[in-house]
Amino acid sequence: MYFVEKNFLVNLLACPKKPWYNDIMKKIIKTEGMCCKKCAERAEKKLLLCDGVSGARANYKKDVILVESSLSDEELISIVKEAGFEVKSVSERKKIFSRL
Repeated sequence: MYFVEKNFLVNLLACPKKPWYNDIMKKIIKTEGMCCKKCAERAEKKLLLCDGVSGARANYKKDVILVESSLSDEELISIVKEAGFEVKSVSERKKIFSRL
């Protein structure tokens, strides 16, 4: 197990930086139409299946999706709309523990 992790770290440090690595931004997508836990899971899965999205967490009670992504706002909006939700706004998440 340690050997695999050690090789991964060596390979990560040895390879040149990938273009998407530096461009990851944390964003807040305010939505409309998430009514239950299954809806939130559907939105998360749809986003996580896309290249360029490294993290997604949806909160159906607040109608918000927190995303770590290198994709543009327009691309994120189209992905969320494909999942079946209306998008109110997309904004940059400035602080780690910022209030929504």
